[in-house]
Amino acid sequence: MMRQIDTYHLLTQWGIWLRYGDGIPRYVSPHFALMRDNIEQHSSAPVASISEDLCMMMDRIVARLKLRNENMGLALIYRYSWDKSFSAIGKELNISKPRAESLVKSAEIWVEAIIDDRLETAA
Repeated sequence: MMRQIDTYHLLTQWGIWLRYGDGIPRYVSPHFALMRDNIEQHSSAPVASISEDLCMMMDRIVARLKLRNENMGLALIYRYSWDKSFSAIGKELNISKPRAESLVKSAEIWVEAIIDDRLETAA
């Protein structure tokens, strides 16, 4: 039986992963790593609830979409990684709000199709 994966959830978590820096490799000094690992940290920043591997897979899928259709890819990136409204996406891409909404919905469907294809191939 194939597991149903919610594309909206994956895209939302991917956006959190990007927005709050989890997707950006950065230097951490050994001293800081010791403190971080041994002292309870209190952070108000959300953390993605999906694995790093899934986030990177979503990143590759969105990058592939952007190569195929730049406006559709940008609309999806603006919506999920920058948390922009459809109006703001329209202004950014110089298109109407309904067109921006249509681009995002089409991009979501495209991403879902790629994910479904990968799941079928893996089964």
